[in-house]
Amino acid sequence: MEKKDPAGFRTWFLANFSVEPLFFRIWSAVAGAFSLFLVAISPAIPVKILSVLFAAGIVGINALLARSHARADSYGPKQFAAVKKSANYFALAVFCFHSVALIFSWSAGKLDDFSYYVVYAVALACSATYLPVFLALVNKRNQEKHGLLESFQKGGRTRYRQVKLYSGPVPWVLSWVDAFVWAATLVIFVNSLFFQLYQIPSESMVPELYVGTRVFTVKTLTNPEIPLSLVKFPWVTGMNRYNQVVLNNPRYETKKERAVQDFVGNFLYMLSFTLIKNDKFDDNGSQIADPLIKRLIGLPGEKLMMVDDVVMVKTKDDARFKPLQGDSAFAYNLKSSRAVDRRRIQSLILTEDRVSKLKAWDEEKKAFTFSDAVAKLQAWRDGLAAGKIPASSGSIPATVKVKFHFDARQALTPAELDAYAAWFRTDRKGFLAELDAFLFSWKSSPAPGSAFEENALKVDLLFKLKLADVLGKALASGTAATEMDVGALNDFAFNYVQNFFDSRNFAPFPAGDAYLAKDEYFFLGDNRYNSLDCRNWSSLGRRKPLSALDPRSLEYISIAEAFSVKAGYIRGLALFAAF
Repeated sequence: MEKKDPAGFRTWFLANFSVEPLFFRIWSAVAGAFSLFLVAISPAIPVKILSVLFAAGIVGINALLARSHARADSYGPKQFAAVKKSANYFALAVFCFHSVALIFSWSAGKLDDFSYYVVYAVALACSATYLPVFLALVNKRNQEKHGLLESFQKGGRTRYRQVKLYSGPVPWVLSWVDAFVWAATLVIFVNSLFFQLYQIPSESMVPELYVGTRVFTVKTLTNPEIPLSLVKFPWVTGMNRYNQVVLNNPRYETKKERAVQDFVGNFLYMLSFTLIKNDKFDDNGSQIADPLIKRLIGLPGEKLMMVDDVVMVKTKDDARFKPLQGDSAFAYNLKSSRAVDRRRIQSLILTEDRVSKLKAWDEEKKAFTFSDAVAKLQAWRDGLAAGKIPASSGSIPATVKVKFHFDARQALTPAELDAYAAWFRTDRKGFLAELDAFLFSWKSSPAPGSAFEENALKVDLLFKLKLADVLGKALASGTAATEMDVGALNDFAFNYVQNFFDSRNFAPFPAGDAYLAKDEYFFLGDNRYNSLDCRNWSSLGRRKPLSALDPRSLEYISIAEAFSVKAGYIRGLALFAAF
């Protein structure tokens, strides 16, 4: 090529690329400087090396352009296409590398939270300086000018079509690679800022959503994320009661040392449309579901309570709790008429037998008042004291020690009934004293302060009434005559109390005079008997009395530990099941 005296660089640059060179030089300067800054703050040697390579790449590109200008090179369509693709790919790679490198630095403790946000804002500003270059290179008129597109008229409007510059298998493959890269980039940006698919990890939303169902979620209104970063726009709008909400599991603590692993997992989860699972584990190594999808039940300014499946709500302006209207349309529980596809359920909890028993126990509980219970228990106790049950010369079996203290998980056995009978016959006075304390200690407690406390005490008293019936028969007729009654008592304690009480009831939350704050929400799963939600922080329970008003209450292992979810955990609103 014949060499010519070089024109001014700006004139040459505009003639070949139709891009203002000042924009490219600004981007080159700030992006190169930021890459060198990463060398100083990055703890990992590979990140330092890549930072130097990217800075060197920027210098190299500018050197090549300067050399080309000095030679007064003229770029044809193929050369322009190569420059357009290379420049845009390299700028994208620089942005991605800067973003990920900052996550590495934050994860290693080189940046605190505030510093990370400040430095990321600088990185974002650096990348934003490339936008004028990008927009000019992809401008259709610019591409037409440089021979990549040709225009034609259709319907009175100017249209453009691609000019075929290459043929053969290699350009065909490269075109598909190009399409894939930009499609993946688009997926990440759209998934972070606008919409995303999430896969249902558990059965908590049965019967509407089953395990494996993928839901289409809009994220724009609820903490949208800046792609390839830890930064979110901190706003939550458009939240209405009964929305299905996707949220980060508040039980999964985001730790710095796991930040890179979580980032890569979320990236692959987005890119694969949930096909690549992002498994997470707690500090004990147990797998934990994240993200979650739950039903929004409690809103800021409210206090909630559940009594026998009925969710109740109260605000500061309300004198008392009132049933939450509309909740029964979504809840799948004992009182629900919602149809369920049993073929898709892994854990069928509401069997016909259980439903029948739970409803029968509910009716038994409703059939008596506190005064009725006192009268029945007192009459039984007085009859027991006055009855002519022969004294025994034997002693309490040494192998079985009994007291009036009961655990819903531990079945009452015939041997224990024999021990109670022996105790009664050998030490009637001591037996009756302990029995009185067990039956009536609750009477000196304050009256129930809520419907929850009233319900818990009634369940506790129903257990005492059933126990009195069994014990009375055992003392009068022997344990052989009470086998079926003992089985029914144990069934009541294990199922009605241990298995279902916490699933059907929770105490007023927040406790005391508090209400949900302006950035707090309360979520429940639709499948009320198989959902780890805001009623329970963990599936690991602790021993507690069924009724806090009864010093001698039946005890059980409770998982009740209500909590609220801060707005920052919300990831999106689930609109519909995609597949």
